[in-house]
Amino acid sequence: LILEGIGMTENTSFTNVNRYDNYKFGTVGPPGPGIEQKVAPDGEVLYRGKNVMKGYYKNPDATAEAIDKDGWLYTGDVGEIDEDNFLRITDRKKDLIITAGGKNIAPQFVERTIKTSRYISQCMAYGDRKKYLVALITLDQPQVEQWATEQGIQYNSWEELAQHPKVRELIAREVEEKNKQLASFETIKKFIIVTQDFSIDGGELTPTLKVKRKVVTERFRDQLEALYQE
Repeated sequence: LILEGIGMTENTSFTNVNRYDNYKFGTVGPPGPGIEQKVAPDGEVLYRGKNVMKGYYKNPDATAEAIDKDGWLYTGDVGEIDEDNFLRITDRKKDLIITAGGKNIAPQFVERTIKTSRYISQCMAYGDRKKYLVALITLDQPQVEQWATEQGIQYNSWEELAQHPKVRELIAREVEEKNKQLASFETIKKFIIVTQDFSIDGGELTPTLKVKRKVVTERFRDQLEALYQE
């Protein structure tokens, strides 16, 4: 049994942890003794308690930015607290997408949902200040190749198969199905199939395998923007 928890240096180690006798999968657990937690109107997770640092060493400006006058520490994480006080982290605040209609979207939640398709390897949502979301999608090569063989699709290379009209139809169906698990404003309306996975060597992933959104966005910006012109 593997259980999640969370902590940060500014909180002196852990703040939340699931215990063997009290846990919920998909959450980081309830806060520890003496730790208060709440979610700000914009979704950011805040903490208060004796565990919170007094401040950054000789850096009052950074301290004032991190801790408000009431002692609440702003973590930069976005999350949700359920009725039992269990916390679920959904994203980083800096990664939030705000639609043209003012809706806040946690892209990692959307991306994780889309990636539950067996045929989709990676997904990066895009749409800040836009009317709807679009995405870059990479494919699970073994799964797609097996599907293509079963369908009797002929191809000469992976690049050719990845862009095959029938593969695009397959992915469109998968995205449509996964969209049913999302709120209407979170759904992916259009997408681009990227032939190769994002990678550390390619400069698109961090050493911890997180997508470098700015790098990937700049690399594909013209194609992403073109989706809004179609």
